[in-house]
Amino acid sequence: MESTKADEQAGSGSIDSKPIVCFLGPVSSYTHQATMEAFPPDQYDLMPVTTIKGMYVAGLRLHPVAQCHAPPAGEDPS
Repeated sequence: MESTKADEQAGSGSIDSKPIVCFLGPVSSYTHQATMEAFPPDQYDLMPVTTIKGMYVAGLRLHPVAQCHAPPAGEDPS
């Protein structure tokens, strides 16, 4: 199994000085380019993941107590 930055940080207990932003797809993909525009690499560590499940797993590894909240069906999220 390939080690990721999320695995390394979760295992070491260390906190990087820059927040990590995951993007779906390989480096140099459109999503990578769009992520770099929205989250400049000098301010954020960008981490590619290959599946949507991978994004969820990476989030749980980096923030195990974090919870996702979605508005109830039919409600306006704003």
